[in-house]
Amino acid sequence: MIYITNTAFLNGSLGSQYTNDNPIIFWESVLDNSEFSATYENVTNRPASNMWNPSTSSVWEGDSYSGVSATFTQYVFLENANSDDVDYIAIGKHNFGDGGYEITLQESTDGGTIWTDISTTKTPTTNDPFIEFFDSRDSGDFRIKIEKTATEVIAPIIAHIKAGTAFVLQRRIYDGHMPANLTRQVRRTPNVSESGQYLGQVVLSSFHTATCDQQNNTPDFVRSDVVPFIAHVNGHDVNDTGAPATFFWSWRPTTYPDELVYAWTSDDIRLENQSGDSSGGRMKWSFNMQAVV
Repeated sequence: MIYITNTAFLNGSLGSQYTNDNPIIFWESVLDNSEFSATYENVTNRPASNMWNPSTSSVWEGDSYSGVSATFTQYVFLENANSDDVDYIAIGKHNFGDGGYEITLQESTDGGTIWTDISTTKTPTTNDPFIEFFDSRDSGDFRIKIEKTATEVIAPIIAHIKAGTAFVLQRRIYDGHMPANLTRQVRRTPNVSESGQYLGQVVLSSFHTATCDQQNNTPDFVRSDVVPFIAHVNGHDVNDTGAPATFFWSWRPTTYPDELVYAWTSDDIRLENQSGDSSGGRMKWSFNMQAVV
């Protein structure tokens, strides 16, 4: 689910080519693996630094609680050491829905003494990706408050977090697009007897797929914004742009805020010039993606 409070995006003040339903790719992250910590972590097997790794098989695991009814609170801390601009925090592969937690994003500008809420508290009902897209800020510290009042609290789990500036695409998409959440691909091996009877099947893997298709992009936009994204998904510039390769994809963030996936590219991104015009020509680019189920 994507929660949008970013004023420039909602008001359409990004430029004439943008609306509040342009696709958004959340890929850039200002965090490195030394800037993650938590009030509790299984240092041996599931430390906080795992949240930098784009892999969804390595996770951070917090603490659990059992006893009389009480409010049990844990924090994940994200240090913005260089005070870079941040307008989103994205969380992929978590168990917030299963745990029934209340999630609040907070910031501190004095080194972690005073914390203020970035937006209202949310209670996710699923384990799908969670994103807050807010007005840009350069606070030195951010944290994720994970809270629940109960007699039993299961340990929260998070696989990956990104925090940086959102990449809003210049063109909306609709015709021919298959929303990733609605498109599940399955690799399977069916079993058939010698007499032709169906004996069942073995599912080898399951994942979502989608396509991003952009046309009539301005050359300056492609060079300043698309080329760095290509370097990211190809695994370059790891130190500058956070964990490589993966991204969060929202194709219609306002109309369909729950159609959000944590994804990676499955082919090369090719840039191509289009016919020239009075604005100096346009460019097109596209790619296919696969996403976590």
